[in-house]
Parts: sequence; structure tokens; C-alpha cells
Amino acid sequence: MGERTGFASQSSLDDVQPISAYVSKLFYRKEIDEKEEIDLKWSAAYKKFQEVTTNMSEKEITNTLVDKASQSVDLHADYTMGLLYGIFTEPTQAATFFQFMQVIVRDSYLFCLAQLKPLIFEKYQKLLDVCRTQLLWLVKKFVELNIHETDELCRLLLRHISGGDISQKNIWLASNLLQIFEDHKNWLYNNPPVIPVILYTYLRLIADHSRQPFDSLREREINFCVELIRKRVIDENSSKFQLHSFKIAY
Repeated sequence: MGERTGFASQSSLDDVQPISAYVSKLFYRKEIDEKEEIDLKWSAAYKKFQEVTTNMSEKEITNTLVDKASQSVDLHADYTMGLLYGIFTEPTQAATFFQFMQVIVRDSYLFCLAQLKPLIFEKYQKLLDVCRTQLLWLVKKFVELNIHETDELCRLLLRHISGGDISQKNIWLASNLLQIFEDHKNWLYNNPPVIPVILYTYLRLIADHSRQPFDSLREREINFCVELIRKRVIDENSSKFQLHSFKIAY
């Protein structure tokens, strides 16, 4: 039998919170803030996942998840939410949780995407820093696997990059999204609807990053936009012109 893992939350081993206290591992919140529904659902699903997989090896966990997630749509949803919560809140175990997700997925990640879209659109600004990092990590995984509708996640994230804002968090998002696009240009060229949004976003950022300490980021933005315009916009228009000329000639 493989090594026993057990996925106890690290935070549960640290300072014990009062029973009445509600501490979110996803969002920044004040005491007067209402509890977020997605937080409650994901954390409850993660607790269920932990209870089911306690003292199991990774192989045993995989077999258990495959069996249970295939029993009903609701169980598939529960374990998907639980694994999403684990990916967001336990970075050192995120790769393992994602492997589990890959073996239980039955819908080409449609349910997972349906969870992430409103999270990004409505709650991104409230996410804890570690969760923002994990969100981009997950988006990168989806890009690498060419998961359908990942471009929609990218468009939603691009909307959170504000022009004229040189705060650390805004620069971080702009730089890390750009890194995903730079590293996966073939994926980008195969998802043309997202290209105009990317160009609009980064062309307006270039002026914001025209001074220290953003010279390096500005140079990356310029080079990326120039290449994108040349290879996708100009080449595409040239091809359309050549095709149009061909049709006229014949």
C-alpha cells in the first residue's frame, strides 16, 4: 500500500480560532461582512473530501473519488468544489488536488468553469493574495490543457487590470497574466476572441509603465503587443486581402 497522505488543512494545526469566529481562507472580510455563499459551499465540500479520504494513500484516494464522483451529478459537483477549495487554500498540495480533479472530471470542466467565472467576475477583488496566486496557477493549467472556455476566464481577469493603477496588486496581475500569454502563444493564436481584449488592455498599460521601476514590464508589454499585432492582426488581414484579391481575379 502506498504512503499514507491525509489532507488535513495546515491552518487547522495552527492557532485555534474561537468557535464563534468565522475565518475565511478565500476572502478578505470584516466582522460585519456577510459570509460568502461560495466560501461556505467550497469549504463544506473540502471538509467532506477530507473526511472521506483520511488516512488513505493517493492511489486509494483516486479510486475512492472516481467511484463516488461517478455515482451522481451532485457528488461530482461536491468533490469538484472541494478540490477547488484545496487548490486555492493549500498551495503545497495544489498539484495533487488538480490530479484528483483530472481523474474525476466528467463534463470537460464545465462545472468547474461555472464556479470560477462568477468568482472572478464578482469576487476577485476580495480574494486573499494566496488565492489570487492559485487562481492564476489554475488558469495556466487550463491553458496548458487547452480546456474549452479558458479564454473567458482570461477575459474576466483582464478586466481587473486597471489603467492608471500602479499598485503592487495591479502590477502583479498584469505581469503574471502577460507571462501566461507569453508562454502559450500557440494557445493564444487559437483563441482569437481574446486577442482584442489583450491588446486593448496592454496597449493602454504601456503609458502607465513608462518609468522606473516598470521598465522591464513595459518592454515586455511592447514586444508582446508588437508581435501579436504583426502575427495575428497584420498577417490575418493580409491573408484576407490576398483571398479577396484571388476571388476578384477568378
